[in-house]
Amino acid sequence: MTDTKPTAEARYPGIHVEYFEAPRRRYAVNGSPAVSVTTALGILNKPALPHWSARVTAEGAWKMAHRKGYKMPDTSRQFIDDLKHHGYDHRSQTNAAAGRGVDVHAVWENWNSRKEIPNASDYPEDRRGYIRAMSKFIMEHQPACSESEIVVGSAEHGFAGRLDTVVVMGTQNGPAMIDVKTSKAVYPESHYPQLAGYELARRECGLPPTERQGILRVGTDGEYEVRWSDAEPEDFLCLLRAWRSQQRWARKR
Repeated sequence: MTDTKPTAEARYPGIHVEYFEAPRRRYAVNGSPAVSVTTALGILNKPALPHWSARVTAEGAWKMAHRKGYKMPDTSRQFIDDLKHHGYDHRSQTNAAAGRGVDVHAVWENWNSRKEIPNASDYPEDRRGYIRAMSKFIMEHQPACSESEIVVGSAEHGFAGRLDTVVVMGTQNGPAMIDVKTSKAVYPESHYPQLAGYELARRECGLPPTERQGILRVGTDGEYEVRWSDAEPEDFLCLLRAWRSQQRWARKR
Protein backbone atom coordinates (compact mmCIF):
# COMPACT_ATOMS: atom_id res chain seq x y z
CA MET A 1 0.00 0.00 0.00
CA THR A 2 1.08 3.62 -0.51
CA ASP A 3 1.43 6.36 2.08
CA THR A 4 -1.84 7.93 0.94
CA LYS A 5 -3.93 8.97 3.91
CA PRO A 6 -7.16 6.96 4.19
CA THR A 7 -10.49 8.72 3.80
CA ALA A 8 -11.90 6.61 6.61
CA GLU A 9 -10.49 3.97 8.92
CA ALA A 10 -11.37 1.98 12.00
CA ARG A 11 -9.37 -0.11 14.44
CA TYR A 12 -10.83 -3.18 16.10
CA PRO A 13 -9.16 -5.94 18.13
CA GLY A 14 -6.74 -7.48 15.63
CA ILE A 15 -8.29 -5.71 12.63
CA HIS A 16 -7.38 -2.37 11.03
CA VAL A 17 -9.71 -1.34 8.19
CA GLU A 18 -8.82 1.51 5.82
CA TYR A 19 -10.83 3.06 3.01
CA PHE A 20 -9.15 5.17 0.33
CA GLU A 21 -10.77 7.35 -2.32
CA ALA A 22 -7.57 8.48 -4.07
CA PRO A 23 -6.00 7.69 -6.42
CA ARG A 24 -8.78 5.09 -6.69
CA ARG A 25 -11.39 3.69 -4.36
CA ARG A 26 -10.05 0.73 -2.46
CA TYR A 27 -9.91 -0.97 0.93
CA ALA A 28 -7.16 -2.47 3.03
CA VAL A 29 -7.48 -4.81 5.99
CA ASN A 30 -4.38 -5.05 8.18
CA GLY A 31 -2.40 -3.45 5.36
CA SER A 32 -3.46 -5.96 2.69
CA PRO A 33 -5.77 -5.15 -0.24
CA ALA A 34 -9.38 -6.13 0.40
CA VAL A 35 -12.25 -6.35 -2.07
CA SER A 36 -15.33 -4.28 -1.28
CA VAL A 37 -18.64 -5.96 -0.57
CA THR A 38 -20.29 -4.17 -3.49
CA THR A 39 -17.47 -5.08 -5.89
CA ALA A 40 -17.83 -8.76 -5.01
CA LEU A 41 -21.57 -8.52 -5.68
CA GLY A 42 -20.70 -7.38 -9.20
CA ILE A 43 -20.47 -11.07 -10.07
CA LEU A 44 -24.28 -11.21 -10.02
CA ASN A 45 -26.21 -11.03 -13.24
CA LYS A 46 -28.34 -7.87 -13.26
CA PRO A 47 -30.43 -8.13 -16.44
CA ALA A 48 -32.44 -5.01 -15.59
CA LEU A 49 -29.38 -2.74 -15.65
CA PRO A 50 -28.78 -2.72 -19.44
CA HIS A 51 -32.48 -2.03 -20.01
CA TRP A 52 -32.39 0.80 -17.46
CA SER A 53 -29.29 2.31 -19.07
CA ALA A 54 -30.86 2.11 -22.52
CA ARG A 55 -34.10 3.70 -21.30
CA VAL A 56 -32.31 6.53 -19.47
CA THR A 57 -30.13 7.19 -22.53
CA ALA A 58 -33.14 7.22 -24.86
CA GLU A 59 -35.03 9.60 -22.57
CA GLY A 60 -31.95 11.82 -22.32
CA ALA A 61 -31.56 11.90 -26.10
CA TRP A 62 -35.20 12.91 -26.48
CA LYS A 63 -34.80 15.74 -23.93
CA MET A 64 -31.58 16.87 -25.59
CA ALA A 65 -33.13 16.95 -29.05
CA HIS A 66 -36.07 19.01 -27.75
CA ARG A 67 -34.03 21.59 -25.85
CA LYS A 68 -34.93 25.07 -27.07
CA GLY A 69 -32.35 26.30 -29.55
CA TYR A 70 -30.39 23.03 -29.56
CA LYS A 71 -28.71 22.21 -32.85
CA MET A 72 -27.91 18.60 -33.55
CA PRO A 73 -24.10 18.20 -33.87
CA ASP A 74 -22.37 16.61 -36.84
CA THR A 75 -21.03 13.61 -34.91
CA SER A 76 -22.49 11.11 -32.48
CA ARG A 77 -19.46 11.63 -30.23
CA GLN A 78 -20.35 15.29 -29.77
CA PHE A 79 -23.97 14.35 -29.10
CA ILE A 80 -22.87 11.94 -26.37
CA ASP A 81 -20.70 14.66 -24.85
CA ASP A 82 -23.71 17.00 -24.87
CA LEU A 83 -25.78 14.39 -23.03
CA LYS A 84 -23.09 14.14 -20.36
CA HIS A 85 -22.74 17.91 -20.07
CA HIS A 86 -26.46 18.35 -19.38
CA GLY A 87 -26.71 15.33 -17.08
CA TYR A 88 -28.89 13.27 -19.41
CA ASP A 89 -26.67 10.17 -19.61
CA HIS A 90 -27.01 7.10 -17.40
CA ARG A 91 -23.82 7.81 -15.45
CA SER A 92 -25.14 11.20 -14.42
CA GLN A 93 -28.31 9.51 -13.22
CA THR A 94 -26.22 7.05 -11.21
CA ASN A 95 -24.33 9.93 -9.60
CA ALA A 96 -27.63 11.64 -8.83
CA ALA A 97 -28.76 8.49 -7.03
CA ALA A 98 -25.59 8.60 -4.94
CA GLY A 99 -26.40 12.20 -4.05
CA ARG A 100 -29.86 11.16 -2.91
CA GLY A 101 -28.28 8.58 -0.65
CA VAL A 102 -26.09 11.24 0.95
CA ASP A 103 -29.09 13.45 1.71
CA VAL A 104 -31.12 10.56 3.10
CA HIS A 105 -28.20 9.55 5.30
CA ALA A 106 -28.03 13.13 6.60
CA VAL A 107 -31.58 12.65 7.91
CA TRP A 108 -30.32 9.71 9.98
CA GLU A 109 -27.46 11.81 11.29
CA ASN A 110 -29.71 14.73 12.26
CA TRP A 111 -32.04 12.40 14.12
CA ASN A 112 -29.26 10.48 15.82
CA SER A 113 -27.36 13.54 17.03
CA ARG A 114 -30.06 16.17 17.57
CA LYS A 115 -33.40 14.36 17.30
CA GLU A 116 -34.35 16.70 14.46
CA ILE A 117 -36.69 15.92 11.58
CA PRO A 118 -35.79 17.94 8.45
CA ASN A 119 -38.14 20.03 6.39
CA ALA A 120 -38.38 18.37 2.98
CA SER A 121 -38.89 21.75 1.33
CA ASP A 122 -35.30 22.64 2.26
CA TYR A 123 -34.08 20.04 -0.26
CA PRO A 124 -34.12 20.02 -4.07
CA GLU A 125 -37.47 19.00 -5.48
CA ASP A 126 -36.18 15.66 -6.77
CA ARG A 127 -35.09 14.70 -3.23
CA ARG A 128 -38.19 15.70 -1.28
CA GLY A 129 -40.11 12.46 -1.66
CA TYR A 130 -37.18 10.46 -0.28
CA ILE A 131 -36.73 12.89 2.61
CA ARG A 132 -40.44 12.71 3.49
CA ALA A 133 -40.32 8.90 3.41
CA MET A 134 -37.26 8.81 5.64
CA SER A 135 -38.82 11.29 8.05
CA LYS A 136 -42.04 9.26 8.13
CA PHE A 137 -40.14 6.12 9.08
CA ILE A 138 -38.34 7.94 11.88
CA MET A 139 -41.52 9.48 13.28
CA GLU A 140 -43.37 6.15 13.21
CA HIS A 141 -40.57 4.01 14.68
CA GLN A 142 -38.47 6.46 16.75
CA PRO A 143 -35.27 4.48 16.04
CA ALA A 144 -32.37 4.64 18.46
CA CYS A 145 -29.24 4.38 16.32
CA SER A 146 -26.06 2.91 17.80
CA GLU A 147 -23.82 2.72 14.72
CA SER A 148 -23.60 4.82 11.60
CA GLU A 149 -21.01 5.67 8.96
CA ILE A 150 -18.35 3.12 9.87
CA VAL A 151 -15.97 0.86 7.96
CA VAL A 152 -15.75 -2.85 8.73
CA GLY A 153 -13.69 -5.66 7.28
CA SER A 154 -12.77 -9.30 7.45
CA ALA A 155 -9.14 -10.35 7.74
CA GLU A 156 -10.15 -13.99 7.40
CA HIS A 157 -11.96 -13.54 4.09
CA GLY A 158 -10.23 -10.43 2.72
CA PHE A 159 -13.15 -8.08 2.17
CA ALA A 160 -14.43 -4.81 3.61
CA GLY A 161 -17.25 -2.33 3.34
CA ARG A 162 -18.26 1.17 4.30
CA LEU A 163 -21.64 1.38 5.97
CA ASP A 164 -22.55 4.90 4.81
CA THR A 165 -26.29 4.36 4.68
CA VAL A 166 -26.38 1.46 7.12
CA VAL A 167 -27.37 1.98 10.73
CA VAL A 168 -27.75 -0.35 13.69
CA MET A 169 -30.86 0.47 15.67
CA GLY A 170 -32.87 -0.99 18.50
CA THR A 171 -36.15 -2.76 17.75
CA GLN A 172 -38.64 -4.79 19.77
CA ASN A 173 -36.85 -7.92 18.55
CA GLY A 174 -33.38 -6.69 19.50
CA PRO A 175 -30.72 -4.77 17.55
CA ALA A 176 -31.23 -4.64 13.79
CA MET A 177 -29.03 -3.50 10.93
CA ILE A 178 -30.87 -1.38 8.39
CA ASP A 179 -29.53 -0.42 4.97
CA VAL A 180 -31.32 2.53 3.39
CA LYS A 181 -31.99 2.32 -0.35
CA THR A 182 -33.49 4.84 -2.78
CA SER A 183 -33.95 2.24 -5.53
CA LYS A 184 -37.29 1.65 -7.23
CA ALA A 185 -37.63 -1.70 -5.47
CA VAL A 186 -35.94 -4.02 -3.00
CA TYR A 187 -33.78 -6.54 -4.87
CA PRO A 188 -33.25 -9.53 -2.54
CA GLU A 189 -30.80 -11.25 -4.90
CA SER A 190 -28.24 -8.47 -4.35
CA HIS A 191 -29.43 -6.51 -1.32
CA TYR A 192 -29.69 -9.50 1.03
CA PRO A 193 -26.20 -10.96 0.39
CA GLN A 194 -24.84 -7.43 0.83
CA LEU A 195 -26.34 -7.31 4.32
CA ALA A 196 -24.92 -10.76 5.08
CA GLY A 197 -21.45 -9.56 4.10
CA TYR A 198 -21.70 -6.49 6.30
CA GLU A 199 -22.90 -8.51 9.27
CA LEU A 200 -20.13 -11.09 8.80
CA ALA A 201 -17.52 -8.31 8.82
CA ARG A 202 -19.14 -6.58 11.80
CA ARG A 203 -18.93 -9.72 13.89
CA GLU A 204 -15.31 -10.39 12.97
CA CYS A 205 -14.54 -6.81 14.03
CA GLY A 206 -16.01 -7.60 17.43
CA LEU A 207 -19.12 -5.46 17.08
CA PRO A 208 -22.30 -6.70 18.78
CA PRO A 209 -24.26 -9.03 16.47
CA THR A 210 -27.64 -7.92 15.20
CA GLU A 211 -30.73 -10.09 15.40
CA ARG A 212 -32.06 -9.04 12.02
CA GLN A 213 -30.80 -7.31 8.89
CA GLY A 214 -33.14 -5.47 6.59
CA ILE A 215 -33.62 -3.00 3.77
CA LEU A 216 -35.44 0.28 4.30
CA ARG A 217 -36.48 1.49 0.86
CA VAL A 218 -37.64 5.09 0.62
CA GLY A 219 -39.44 6.26 -2.50
CA THR A 220 -40.20 9.37 -4.49
CA ASP A 221 -43.84 9.09 -3.38
CA GLY A 222 -42.91 9.78 0.24
CA GLU A 223 -43.62 6.20 1.32
CA TYR A 224 -41.27 3.54 2.67
CA GLU A 225 -41.08 -0.21 3.04
CA VAL A 226 -38.98 -2.49 5.25
CA ARG A 227 -37.95 -5.95 4.03
CA TRP A 228 -36.05 -8.34 6.27
CA SER A 229 -33.25 -10.49 4.87
CA ASP A 230 -32.97 -14.24 5.31
CA ALA A 231 -29.47 -14.40 3.79
CA GLU A 232 -26.72 -16.27 5.64
CA PRO A 233 -22.97 -15.49 5.69
CA GLU A 234 -22.36 -18.35 3.28
CA ASP A 235 -24.65 -16.70 0.73
CA PHE A 236 -22.25 -13.77 0.54
CA LEU A 237 -19.12 -15.93 0.74
CA CYS A 238 -20.29 -17.99 -2.26
CA LEU A 239 -20.47 -14.81 -4.32
CA LEU A 240 -17.09 -13.66 -3.01
CA ARG A 241 -15.50 -16.95 -4.09
CA ALA A 242 -17.16 -16.72 -7.51
CA TRP A 243 -15.88 -13.16 -7.95
CA ARG A 244 -12.33 -14.21 -7.07
CA SER A 245 -12.55 -17.15 -9.45
CA GLN A 246 -13.62 -14.81 -12.25
CA GLN A 247 -10.73 -12.44 -11.51
CA ARG A 248 -8.22 -15.21 -12.27
CA TRP A 249 -9.25 -15.11 -15.93
CA ALA A 250 -9.73 -11.35 -16.01
CA ARG A 251 -6.04 -10.94 -15.20
CA LYS A 252 -5.11 -13.14 -18.19
CA ARG A 253 -6.60 -10.84 -20.82
